[in-house]
Amino acid sequence: MTLDKSQLVKLYTKRLVKSLVPAEFGEEFIQSITSDLLVSIAKVSNSSSRSTSSITSELNQLTNQYRTQFISRGLQTEWVRFQTIIESLQSFKSVDQIYNYLIFFNTLKSQGTSFISPIRSTKTNIRNESLRSSPLQDNSNNKFFTSQSNPQNSNTMSLDKLINPYYQTLSEDTILKYLSYTLLGIDSKLLSFYNDDKHIQLPTSVNSSYSGLLFNVLECGLIYKNLINFIELKKGKLNSPIKVAYIRVMESYLLEYVKDINEIFNKNGNQRCSSLLDVYNALYDNWIYELRLLYSIVVDLDKVNGLDLLTKIFELTKFGDYKIQNLSLSILKEIIKPYNEILQAWLINGELIDSNNEFFIKFDLEKDEFNDIIQFLPARIPKFIHKNLGVKIYQIGKMIIFLTKYCNELQWINEYQNKYSRLIHDSSIIDKGIDNKIVLSLSTNDFQNLIKSQYQDLINYTTNVLFGSKNYLIENLINFKKTYFIENNDFIHQVILKGNDIFNNLSNNINVNYLSQILEESVSNSSMKNLKYKERLDFRLLNTQQGSNIGWEVFMIDYKFDDLSIHFLLDSKIMIGYYKMFNFLWKLRHLQVMLEENYIESSTLNKNELHNINYQYQRLRRNSDRNGVLTIRERKIIWIVKSFNSINLIRNRLLNHINVLINHLSYDVIENTFQAEIIEKVFKSNKFSQNKKENLLRSLNSKFIKNLDETNQTRVLHNDNKSNVNELTIDGILSIHENYLNQIINNKLLNENIIGKVTRKSYIKQIYEILDITFQFLTSCREFFNLLVNYVLLLKLEQQESEDNINIEEEEIDEDLLIVEESLQNIINRIYKQIYLRDYKTTINEFVQDLRTDHDLRDLSKLF
Repeated sequence: MTLDKSQLVKLYTKRLVKSLVPAEFGEEFIQSITSDLLVSIAKVSNSSSRSTSSITSELNQLTNQYRTQFISRGLQTEWVRFQTIIESLQSFKSVDQIYNYLIFFNTLKSQGTSFISPIRSTKTNIRNESLRSSPLQDNSNNKFFTSQSNPQNSNTMSLDKLINPYYQTLSEDTILKYLSYTLLGIDSKLLSFYNDDKHIQLPTSVNSSYSGLLFNVLECGLIYKNLINFIELKKGKLNSPIKVAYIRVMESYLLEYVKDINEIFNKNGNQRCSSLLDVYNALYDNWIYELRLLYSIVVDLDKVNGLDLLTKIFELTKFGDYKIQNLSLSILKEIIKPYNEILQAWLINGELIDSNNEFFIKFDLEKDEFNDIIQFLPARIPKFIHKNLGVKIYQIGKMIIFLTKYCNELQWINEYQNKYSRLIHDSSIIDKGIDNKIVLSLSTNDFQNLIKSQYQDLINYTTNVLFGSKNYLIENLINFKKTYFIENNDFIHQVILKGNDIFNNLSNNINVNYLSQILEESVSNSSMKNLKYKERLDFRLLNTQQGSNIGWEVFMIDYKFDDLSIHFLLDSKIMIGYYKMFNFLWKLRHLQVMLEENYIESSTLNKNELHNINYQYQRLRRNSDRNGVLTIRERKIIWIVKSFNSINLIRNRLLNHINVLINHLSYDVIENTFQAEIIEKVFKSNKFSQNKKENLLRSLNSKFIKNLDETNQTRVLHNDNKSNVNELTIDGILSIHENYLNQIINNKLLNENIIGKVTRKSYIKQIYEILDITFQFLTSCREFFNLLVNYVLLLKLEQQESEDNINIEEEEIDEDLLIVEESLQNIINRIYKQIYLRDYKTTINEFVQDLRTDHDLRDLSKLF
């Protein structure tokens, strides 16, 4: 092959610049200097029309332009050498002289045997790679390739004799004969691979002109060899179907590459190349982009998963170079197929066939609850799917699973699957890859519209299933509120009264059959008997295995709904919140009923046993003109009555405070939260009137349910929801319910982490202290009543003996009276001075002070 003079000038100029400019400046900087020099050299050929001084001035400007680049890096020596060589060009008057100078300089710089390597650093920027003519580097420290040693005594030889030996080279036909083998990754007598197939050794008999072309051409062979080695190493060993698809893509590209190589070197081929330059032109521009791109991806393939690989190639489709864009898009269409299969199975059947954890949804089979099994991983949503669209895709599959496995809505799901299977295959949202396999075009508007349509159909039907006559979600939530938040007072009152004796026993001594009887009788004797959900009421005993808890602590009323689909949504973790609230409210209701019963017992005692004492007390008050002269017995009567009345006042105050707490929690906390977080978020607010109670009744009437059920019959073909309920996803419903329950459980009065500003104690701790004091009062009060009854009986006995003149030992009765009086005095002092004045009043005053300093609870403090 013979190159003309202008081509050789370009070639040697570039080599000259490469030898003078340090590699750290980068390929673009070197290319820029080369271009400027070539422009200046071209002007020399036209020097007849321009003055020599003008050309010299341009060369001076050129050197000054790059001086800063060298000096700023501390490369003074390199700059002097660069400036000296460039300025020497000013002395030449023609292109021939410059050409001879470049040949001479190339000869002086050449030393030894050369080696080449096309394997780049994996960190090389792809944009820069696409601009470079070749990624090859040699082992001669950026010196020019040569095939012979420098002639001796070059200083005494003419230029012609000096450069003539360097035109001697291995024949081009010989190079072409063996080149095809090397380009196909096969060792030959002329060219062979070494150093783990990362390098190719050039023979010393190839001159610099040919070696420069081979430097670029052989890069294809080296990359091909390494890609083939990688395929052989990884084939059948990759778990990721996306990576496996990429291997197949590489194989298809390399097969085409082999066909092109065979065509190029085939003697009878239409594209046969007769020179090394022909091979360069036919091969380099056609394949170097493909091979470099394939190899740049292979370098990091072991370090990334399939999703990362998809993301990387998708980003390359947005690259500025249109060749890179087209190549990347072609690759992406093939390797996205496994991801498409996962996506389509999820969107149509709710099946997850991702065995390599590359999808943004996964199943945790160690979990038991529906909402825990299906897990959403937003960080895995690929960049070619918008985040909001990824959320809808997640919800689509989740609703399909719920409707299929937990609601048994098989007929509707079958219609849904048929509709969207046809739609996907018949619409414009599909592409066909190399093997004509259908592929979703994930970035198109049609794909987004498909997701929106699926999402709308599913959310509409799921809403109807949950809120309609199949589950009555809102009505059941109201029943939860009545049951676990103890709304129905007369029913709870009956349970507490009828179970009072058995609840005082240890939990392991409680007869469950007797509990069932208590529950049935309580329902029959209360307004609960008129409600249709009464059959769902049951009871449960908590922590009975310990056996050391009394019945009051472990008993709770339960609401059975495991026959409904919503049972799988309101799982055990959610129900713990209801149980926790019931346990606390059960304590309040228990003490409330006990205080009320204590009041009834007190009234009965006052009416019967204390009748005569009250009569005497009233008589003493009417005869107050005795100037305070009272007998011992009369003073004791006054003391008894006043003590009895004081205890009644204490009880009334305790009961009032319990009632305040119950009313605040029942209405200000529970009911208001239910209206704000359930009713107003589930139902369309523009359908409501101002009266919330009317809203609730209207939302649950038969017409509302009928509208939902009629909407059910529209199936997939209609998305209109004519009912009064908002369309909600499963997660949306769970979020609303969780927020509602958390606001109640974490109310300031019940949250252990919220403390009062005065006492530095939590409100709930102070409430429990008040309840403990109230329980102590009830226990002491019951003891007081028993002593009081005994005391009255002794007084009657004493009076009867006196009236009947029965001769008995008066000292014995007086002694009994003294004992009872002393006991009464002690119990009264305990109730009034210790329980009430010391404990209760101090605790309630501190509690009220904390409430007053809290902006949200200030109004509540006024009720204590």
